[in-house]
Amino acid sequence: MSITEAAKAVGGKPNEVGNIIIDSEQSHMVLEAEGNFISYVDVEIKKTAPWSQSCPFDSEQILGVLSINPSELELVRKQTHFHTYYDHKRKLKVSISCQYEGAPLSVGFSSKYYGM
Repeated sequence: MSITEAAKAVGGKPNEVGNIIIDSEQSHMVLEAEGNFISYVDVEIKKTAPWSQSCPFDSEQILGVLSINPSELELVRKQTHFHTYYDHKRKLKVSISCQYEGAPLSVGFSSKYYGM
């Protein structure tokens, strides 16, 4: 998706490097630009902080918060602090993780490394 299309879709403005950052009470979302397109999206679910990397979590519940149906995804890797799914329909890699001790759970979307 182009930066312009993404900005319209999320109601945000690109910064000087093209990234779009949206903050709310529930989440912190960063849409990272590469060239004129969004190449990566990261959504931190604020209400899940502080989380521990040694504490398992229910990734299906986190996907549900973002209105994503887990049955449409293929779970390809599950570690205590990091789950990876492939969305074959949209050709995306979806990662749910606790990035560091005390962080909120986050969901990342990227077409890079999809299927690898």
